[in-house]
Amino acid sequence: MAISRRPVLLLTAEETKLLDELRGSLTASVRDVHRAQILWRYHAGESVTGIARALKTTRVSVAKWIDKALQMGVKEGMKDTPHKPREAVITDDPSECLGVNDRRQLAELGGIMRRRILDRLMAAGVTVIDPATTYVDDTVTIGIDTVLHPNVSLAGRTVVGAECVVSAGCQVTDTTIADGVLLKPYCVLAESTVETGAQLGPFCHLRPLSHVGANAKIGNFVELKKSRIGRGSKVPHLSYVGDTQMGEGVNVGAGTITCNYDGAKKHETVIGDGVFVGTNSSLVAPLTIGEGAYVAAGSVITKNVPPGSLAVARGRQETREGWVSRKNKDKKPKHGE
Repeated sequence: MAISRRPVLLLTAEETKLLDELRGSLTASVRDVHRAQILWRYHAGESVTGIARALKTTRVSVAKWIDKALQMGVKEGMKDTPHKPREAVITDDPSECLGVNDRRQLAELGGIMRRRILDRLMAAGVTVIDPATTYVDDTVTIGIDTVLHPNVSLAGRTVVGAECVVSAGCQVTDTTIADGVLLKPYCVLAESTVETGAQLGPFCHLRPLSHVGANAKIGNFVELKKSRIGRGSKVPHLSYVGDTQMGEGVNVGAGTITCNYDGAKKHETVIGDGVFVGTNSSLVAPLTIGEGAYVAAGSVITKNVPPGSLAVARGRQETREGWVSRKNKDKKPKHGE
């Protein structure tokens, strides 16, 4: 909503009635002239006589209304000067004439603007559960039958497709989301792309240049950074995936980390189609894991893994039977036992 910096003359109910009486005296051909036209003509330098002639009414009627309007302005301290021309605005919506002089008024007008945006979206088929707690920029596009839950924020050049669900607390900025995507509660997305049918969250974070493929799943407490997740791949929980190109149908176990930073430079991890990465694995980049390979749980992988291979990189388990009983037998009794 554009806010004029020029002085604005607000009309009282009495003045509006007076102007309506003036318009009622006009001929049929000019009866629908906008109310403000009279003052526009006047401030453009046209004489009252000229205005009366153009509107085909009496000079007295026109002058009466102009005098009344200007008196109102002078009374409010809005005097005409060559450097501060007065302007009259007549509108059916009083909020159009509101100004901003402090943060309270800015918040008030922001609320009016938000409601207009949400009204437009709801009229176009978007479901907004609680408009009072939903924040959508005017630059955002949302498809039909998408549902916005409370405390959602959609900002910038975000595009949300049709039949999506954006659950409570999600914050999305400059991101493209295709049709049928489910954002579970408290997802944070920025400058990313999410393809059709993907599921994200709860509590996931897509940092800039992340790309989630169709029907992929990014679960709770997962962070992506500058990574591409292939169609149908899953990173279900508690993982960090950075600077990674991941193929289709990959399954990444809980606690998996791509170690992309060596303290000086960022390095890329490439994971082929159909790879299975076991729980609590660390993938030290630069690294390539070939198609269909398996990484055993708890491994720290530092070398490339050929397609179809099993990679295991962890300490060998040693089991000492009877160790506890021997330990307790040698244990000295405490004082007083």
